[in-house]
Amino acid sequence: KKKNVVLSAGRLTPDKNYEFTIECFKELYDSGIKNYECWIYGSEPPQGYYEKLKKLARGYPVKIILNPSRKELASAYSKSKIFVQAKGLGIDENKYPALLEHFGMTPVEAMAYGNVPILLNKGGYKESVENGKNGFLFDTREEAVEKLKLLMSNEKMLNRMGKSARERAKKFSLERMQKDIDGVIDKAVHNLKSQTQIKKSGFN
Repeated sequence: KKKNVVLSAGRLTPDKNYEFTIECFKELYDSGIKNYECWIYGSEPPQGYYEKLKKLARGYPVKIILNPSRKELASAYSKSKIFVQAKGLGIDENKYPALLEHFGMTPVEAMAYGNVPILLNKGGYKESVENGKNGFLFDTREEAVEKLKLLMSNEKMLNRMGKSARERAKKFSLERMQKDIDGVIDKAVHNLKSQTQIKKSGFN
């Protein structure tokens, strides 16, 4: 059963900008939205980063779980409703594309559990989400807060987009990717055979 939870997960490192998720949540909480919690699930925090996040979240319903098991992470995915991530915030994607999220496995995993993603409009995030259909992309903190507020106040939209997010996640399944790869290989083999036959016909 889903709970009123905003989730962010992955390696607990500064480049993932968990501060951003917490700050957005705090702004909404202070505005009067008191019926949601924020969960941060992460592994491998550098020295001092966990303490920094704990201090930032103090006094708010924010839970930070270190080094969760696969089962614990799956449980968090299944219980939460919204997923937020902002790796690459403040980075020029034309100059430093390597510092952006290349694919974004955790957002897609969250989508597979029916979470609606709110992701930075950079890098691989843009490939994961169809903006406005199965999630939202944002460029600024104001936009992220606006989309969070919209989903929190519209359960019907949240449910509809959650179902669409599950369908979208199937596009990135291992089975689908293997099928696509097989299709490319079959087409290449067919073209190679056709070219070989043409050359033989020309020689004869």
